[in-house]
Amino acid sequence: NATAYALRTYWRPEETGVIPEVSFGFDNLSMQGNHSRFEEASSWFIGLGWKDVARPDDTIGLAYGSLLNPTQMAEGAGATNDLDPSLWEAYYSFMLNDSVQLTPAIYGGNDVHSDKADDLVGAVLTAKFKF
Repeated sequence: NATAYALRTYWRPEETGVIPEVSFGFDNLSMQGNHSRFEEASSWFIGLGWKDVARPDDTIGLAYGSLLNPTQMAEGAGATNDLDPSLWEAYYSFMLNDSVQLTPAIYGGNDVHSDKADDLVGAVLTAKFKF
């Protein structure tokens, strides 16, 4: 028996430049009468994006959020309220030419799996080809 709620919102300025696009979300999950390790958990995120900052058709983005994860138990048996799992990301997307879009990004997280030793950092490069 579970009840879940999610709220998402997004705002984009009329003109690109200094003022970023903003996205925000919140999730809440409650479970009763089950064999899971948690009864209630919540998470949130915020994302910021700037378009056409350095050159036309580019995007710079930042995001941060907490995880809706059994390691972040608000209530219930074995609750681990001392953990605060979170993720972050930063990226820059740009057109290399008329057909190729590149997006290098770095990302990381804290307390990702089950204890404070589960931190991570990484990088990725995605390429989008249009023909």
